[in-house]
Formats: sequence, structure tokens, C-alpha cells
Amino acid sequence: MRLLTAVLFSALTLCAADDWPQFRGNPSLTGVTTSPVPKTLKLIWTFEAGESIESSAAIVDGVVYVGTQTPELIAVNLSDGKLKWRYKCKDGLGESSPAVANGIVVVGDLSGTVHAVNAADGKPLWTFAAGGEVKSSPVISDGKVIFGSYDGTLYGLSLKDGKQAWAFKTNGQVHATASVAAGIAYISGCDGVLRGIRISDGQQVVEIKTGSYTGASPALAANAAAAYFGTFDNDVHGYDLKAKKRMWRYENPATQFPFYSSAALIDNKVLDNKK
Repeated sequence: MRLLTAVLFSALTLCAADDWPQFRGNPSLTGVTTSPVPKTLKLIWTFEAGESIESSAAIVDGVVYVGTQTPELIAVNLSDGKLKWRYKCKDGLGESSPAVANGIVVVGDLSGTVHAVNAADGKPLWTFAAGGEVKSSPVISDGKVIFGSYDGTLYGLSLKDGKQAWAFKTNGQVHATASVAAGIAYISGCDGVLRGIRISDGQQVVEIKTGSYTGASPALAANAAAAYFGTFDNDVHGYDLKAKKRMWRYENPATQFPFYSSAALIDNKVLDNKK
């Protein structure tokens, strides 16, 4: 997909309550907007990015931020799709979606470089080089940028200057985006382990063996009581994070295909699809 497309919701611009500042909308990765969606959607503009757009856009204060394979991070007006600025990255931006906080936009590229730029004008602030490509989306919490790399590490960086606060090594690639609640970052790993890493110091406080290769990111229920995600074993898991055990698993008897997309949570329901 090369075109960035916008549809008309209840207004042409979003107020702060309707912002979508990161992958899946919020640190718990529930994937649900608080804004009402009209019955009929209307195309209001398109933006030609030049190369493919493989990640989700972030929307903050009426500006859309998205990465492309050109390789660029771009910012356009939500109201009319007019370009505000372009920032050149080191390599293409794959599945890593931008995260925006405190006037800073952060995103990872396929060279393993994480970039932080000024949201107002796209000027560079800092970069950080991980040991492998970054496909997970950064999550910003408690003044830290949390992201995973294909070098098998979950990193915690200072949002202010990009300095490494800690690094937690897993036994596989960290593809999934971390979900965050109550000071804990949860990752459903390619090593078949659901982990909880304390944001303050990078120490592991939860370890649950799932036995399944997982590319999808975990969605957290209220108060981080439970985590839900699909696996490459063709099923969806639900875990009690306090008891540190699996509550249930679901496998569709009609189709056998890995769950790659991340689940959404709404009205006590887990919504997931396979691709």
C-alpha cells in the first residue's frame, strides 16, 4: 500500500480525547477508539507516499504520522492531507508504527535504528542503534521508550535523550509490541514465553511459558488482570497475569492458520483475526 487514506468521522479534526498516539491506540494495546464511528464513512483525502506503508499511523493534535519504505517518516495534516514535513530514516520502516508523546515522535526502522524527531517540524532529536531490525512499535511510558528488536532484546530508553536505561535479553526475536500497564511491559515472545518486564529497572517480574511461537502483541484487560494474543499454533490464548497461568485457549475448528494480527478487547470480548 502506497496511499495514506483518511475517512471522515464526526469531524475533520480530532480533539485530544480522540488522539491515536501509538500502535493499537493505547499502552494496553486494546485497539479500540473512544470516538463514535458513523454508519457511513466518507473519503476526504489521499496522500501518495511513494513506497509501501506497512505500519499503522499515529494521530495527535490533528496531525498524522506514518512511516514508509522510501525510507521516511512523514507528517500530514489530518484535515486536508497536506504534507507538514518529511524525515529521512536510515532504512525502510516496516511494521513499526510511530509513537507520539511530549512533542516527540519515535519510530524504529529495519536497520535497527530508533529515531526520535520533533513532532512540530520533523527535526532530529536523537537516534539509537539496536543490534537487529526493529519491527515492533515503540511504546512510551513513564518517560521511557519501550521497544523490541530482532537481536532478541527488549529495550528501555530515555525519551528525553535516547540513552539506554536497560536492556532485557530474551531467547528469541522480539517482534511483538510491548503492552504496558501499572509499570510493567508485557511481551508475547517468539521464544514461547509471555514476560512482564518492570519499566523502572528492566527486571523480569512475570514469566509464563506459553509453548507457542508468537508474533502478535498481547492486549491487556483492565488493571492488567489478563493478557490475550494469538499464536502460530493456530489458536488464541488468554492468561491470568496474577495467577501466572493460562485461563483458556481457542482454536477455530474450521480453519488452521496462524494468528498474526493483534487482538482487540471490547465489552468483555476478545476480537482477533488470522492475518
